[in-house]
Amino acid sequence: MMNLKLKLRLDSFKPYIALGIILFLMGIPRAFSQTLPIPGGDEDSAASEQLVEAIRIKINAVDPTAQSNPAGRNAPGFRGPNQFILYSPDYGATTKTNESGAEITVLGDHVEAISSGNSPIPPNGYVISGHGRSGLWLKRSVKLGDVVSFQPELMTLTIKTTPEVYLRQVDDAIRRARSGALSGDRRYQAVLSQSESCGADLRTMAVEEGLSKPFIQKAEQCRRLADKAFYYTIPDFSQSVRGVWVRPVEKTPQDIEKSVQNIVSAKIQDIFLETYFQGETLYPSQVMASYGLPEQHAQFKGWDPLQQWVDIAHAHGLKVHAWFQTFFAGNRDISLEEYGPILHHYPEWANVQRSALSQKHPMSSTVEDGHYFLDPANPEVRTFLHKLIDEIVTHYPVDGINLDYIRYPASLHKEQSG
Repeated sequence: MMNLKLKLRLDSFKPYIALGIILFLMGIPRAFSQTLPIPGGDEDSAASEQLVEAIRIKINAVDPTAQSNPAGRNAPGFRGPNQFILYSPDYGATTKTNESGAEITVLGDHVEAISSGNSPIPPNGYVISGHGRSGLWLKRSVKLGDVVSFQPELMTLTIKTTPEVYLRQVDDAIRRARSGALSGDRRYQAVLSQSESCGADLRTMAVEEGLSKPFIQKAEQCRRLADKAFYYTIPDFSQSVRGVWVRPVEKTPQDIEKSVQNIVSAKIQDIFLETYFQGETLYPSQVMASYGLPEQHAQFKGWDPLQQWVDIAHAHGLKVHAWFQTFFAGNRDISLEEYGPILHHYPEWANVQRSALSQKHPMSSTVEDGHYFLDPANPEVRTFLHKLIDEIVTHYPVDGINLDYIRYPASLHKEQSG
């Protein structure tokens, strides 16, 4: 028997588990891959390495309630931090979760949809929901068409990838490319033909080799060709917006120049520059100072990055929009002052949840854990923010204002809010 080749991979969530061997993990799946050469095969030949991708995960709760799953008592859908939850039709019409995770919809024994939250629960299937790290794992690891089985006595879920999953991905990509056809475009026709030939070869490989490394590589090649064909069908409108959202980290004008050149090389035309974030400003603000708040983010003191970004970007023919986190006051994991500088000085400006009415200090959002918000209904808050926006557009030739977080914090579903 040939020796097992085992390689831990801490930089990927994608497991490769060969010859039907299944890894069982409590809670969050750990990333690792292993390759077992087929007995009697050529150990040095990539074509002889056959894979069966499968993984088993622990389900924390089925159709949870505040009583059956205390970890999710105060969370949407009663889904606790980093948990895997199974929602059956007995739970209701939807999962009632929020977007802080990912969900897969299972019909029969196949994954038919992947979404972010509050998924419809099919009458002939179920939904697997993951929060936080578990949700991230679902997004990165599960594919449409994966075969899924639930073992209720063990509270475990097995997810297996077969060749049909990759064939489906390629077929879907080719179908999309065909649907967007632009007649007469020779580049489109040539690349589409290549993707179709590649897809035909892939079906032959599926029969002859099964789920091998060369098969997976071939599938990726076919999908990329189909995607390239589809891109040729997208009209190039001269007035379209090609933008990038930037949280600045540059320390000098020279650094900004390099960043802008990279943006230009990517053919991006609009920069949405984070200008007011975490309750502080990128630029030296007289408005902030007049309210007794820090004049500028500490990391940028001594110069005016906003002015440099605008000047340098405009010199390259780009537009700059001030990205403005309207009612977001800060995050306790980032700010040295737990509530952020604004709520530290003006705690009465805080948005207050019903469950926190008796608290004497600002409380972070229950759903958006660690996030503090200003109260949109407070006229003093609105006056303060209006002054900041007026200061930006008056003193800097920005091309627009991108109002982010112009909302109340995400809330619990009405059935859980009390």
